[in-house]
Amino acid sequence: MNYQKIECRIWDDERFRQLSDAAKVIFFNLLANKNGNLIGLFVIRRGYIMEDTSKKEAEVIKAMEEILKHEWMFYDEQTSVLFIKNYLESCPVVTGDKVTSAVKILEKLPKNKLLQLFRKQLDDPDIRDKGKNADLIPAVDRILTSMGITVDTPAPIDPKKEDLNKKPKINVEGLVDTWNEICVPVLSRVLSVHPSRESAIKARLRERPDLEEWKGIFRGIMQSPFLIGENDRGWSCDFDWVMKPANLAKVIEGHWLKSGNKSQPSTTSVKTTSIWEKCKKCKKETLLASLNENGLCFNCNPEAEGQTQRLKELIAVIGKPIPKETSTTSSSTETTDP
Repeated sequence: MNYQKIECRIWDDERFRQLSDAAKVIFFNLLANKNGNLIGLFVIRRGYIMEDTSKKEAEVIKAMEEILKHEWMFYDEQTSVLFIKNYLESCPVVTGDKVTSAVKILEKLPKNKLLQLFRKQLDDPDIRDKGKNADLIPAVDRILTSMGITVDTPAPIDPKKEDLNKKPKINVEGLVDTWNEICVPVLSRVLSVHPSRESAIKARLRERPDLEEWKGIFRGIMQSPFLIGENDRGWSCDFDWVMKPANLAKVIEGHWLKSGNKSQPSTTSVKTTSIWEKCKKCKKETLLASLNENGLCFNCNPEAEGQTQRLKELIAVIGKPIPKETSTTSSSTETTDP
């Protein structure tokens, strides 16, 4: 292989970032190895890795243990065959000539247990339906049969039943729209999607593709006084902050919710001002930012015609009114940084 495709979002993967420097070097060596091929299943002896990376055998063994435990790749010690998981999803076989070449590669490989994993990935529609990957299935089945291995093919799926059970997925634009719909105007609106932001969004969507889950996450943020600005610094989270893996994990775990055993990230008693206030005319609680200079809400302000419905929708998303004063004290050594 003269070149290899490596996606930039790998740097957003917390597991990859935690690899040792030696493991990262060897990971890239395996991914873009000169012995690699167009199907991501090839022979690579440990000595070759040592020569390419100038690492000692003990370093290579330890680094490969780090990599293999995450199941990004699989290695058969007996035959020295490496299988890169989901390789055909990123680099599908796209032409008839490539299919022919791929079949020849499969036939020349030493018989190994990783062929079963390679075959199993072809049952995944996200891989099977890309390019001409499906054309590899007969060749793999034939090889496995010659090894005395029975190929278990999945039962046909009823399209109607699949649609009923399938959760709605979400794309980059859909996630941004969902944020703007639920979190604005209390939190800042996302106006554009630049490359680094798009990369972060795609990384998060790969981990969590379900639309309803993201709606729940954003609604949870709106239920946290701290995250929407009710703290001693007046700080509030924004979209890019939420897209960071460590921050998102804490949001999902309810780290900044007032209820339960989750504490606010503060070491001092904090007095805050609620985003809610009563209208001076109808005495109903509404968003403080929506009151005019006379303290009237949209319903009581004739000049605000057309905005009432949007306010009602926003209040419905945020939920119950938030108390005007809160006092939070942490007995732990937690810092005030979110």
